[in-house]
Amino acid sequence: MTQAQFFESVHRGLGYLIARTEPFLNLDPELFAKKTEAHDWSLGQLFDHLVKSDVAIGRILREVSTKAPESHGDDVKHSFFGRLLISMMAKPNVPVPNAFLPSEGGRPSAEAYLAFIKGLREDLANLSTKNLARSKVPSPGARFISYNGYDALALTIAHGERHLAQAESVRRSLGK
Repeated sequence: MTQAQFFESVHRGLGYLIARTEPFLNLDPELFAKKTEAHDWSLGQLFDHLVKSDVAIGRILREVSTKAPESHGDDVKHSFFGRLLISMMAKPNVPVPNAFLPSEGGRPSAEAYLAFIKGLREDLANLSTKNLARSKVPSPGARFISYNGYDALALTIAHGERHLAQAESVRRSLGK
């Protein structure tokens, strides 16, 4: 995949995450704490988990990308750990690292996640000028794991899609 194709895909993916997250901000704040029989986590916990994981990864990505060399239109390449983590997002019951276990969260977590996704989308113009295959992003959940900047972007989208699908299911279970 070319870098232009990759960043177009990421731009669309982030737009999709924004569109799926915005309706949650219209919910009664009390609904964020309710759990359902079919789900282990409440809406607040799902969004808190996204903040703890994806915002942390985004912060590291922004930092390491400042040191990444300029891109020369290189093809996008994913690392071994990047491919592994991205593919795990499609599997059920993936273990959650302790660093990412959620607290109760709430509407503020949903707002923080939405602000992060919107900010990351705005950063794409700058990130697209970098060779992110040469940037090493240490996992905030397990420091012995690292992946490249392209992996971090793809993982952010796959992880967001996974948990927003869960949040939508919780919302439907609550009758909203």
